[in-house]
Amino acid sequence: MGALVGWGLQKVETPVIKPLLQGGLCLIAIAMLSWMLLWMTQNAKSLKGEIENSLQQVLTQDDSQNNQGGWAVFFLILTAVLREGPEIAVPDAIAPVPWCLCGYTLGKKAKSPMPSDSNTK
Repeated sequence: MGALVGWGLQKVETPVIKPLLQGGLCLIAIAMLSWMLLWMTQNAKSLKGEIENSLQQVLTQDDSQNNQGGWAVFFLILTAVLREGPEIAVPDAIAPVPWCLCGYTLGKKAKSPMPSDSNTK
């Protein structure tokens, strides 16, 4: 869906429509994130209780069934952690490089001398 919207935005050449679409999509994203935040605030305690009860049931049944439930919980958590890692690490590793190069280049071109303390009295 996101790729389709991105492709559509690239094809829009009108200088008025493109900013309106981008602004509209930003407002939709803000509304969705705000709704999710409010929903999570209201439902966090009940979700926590449901998850804890389900885990307790799986782990107590697990004692009689060769420890398979414990391994299932372990791999579920491992998968969640491994999935989140690249989402955070990759943009943080890639994004600063162009900005650092841009800052370095602009700094080299500007290269204005800094006033020293002896000149400013």
